Amino acid sequence: MDFDDQNLLVFFHEDSPVGYFEGESFPVLDGTYQYEPFRGSGHYTMEEKLNAGKPAMCYYDQGTDRIVFMVEKSDCRKLKVSGLKDGGRFVDR
Repeated sequence: MDFDDQNLLVFFHEDSPVGYFEGESFPVLDGTYQYEPFRGSGHYTMEEKLNAGKPAMCYYDQGTDRIVFMVEKSDCRKLKVSGLKDGGRFVDR
């Protein structure tokens, strides 16, 4: 699937798509966010880490910027997002 052609707010774990955030924009502040998971290795490996009680590093691309953040397990189809309080961590792609 070519995510650039979609209006989905897709995020990734270990370079594999995890799912997409519900709403009108990507998270820009720490908090709990609703998401819709994809079936695939990205969601599976993220869930393995979260189920082991460890946070998972994820990212989304916004224009030419890559925003990196951490997630922790929350309620069903919700994630606690952290590391965005200063606008996220930008990394070179």
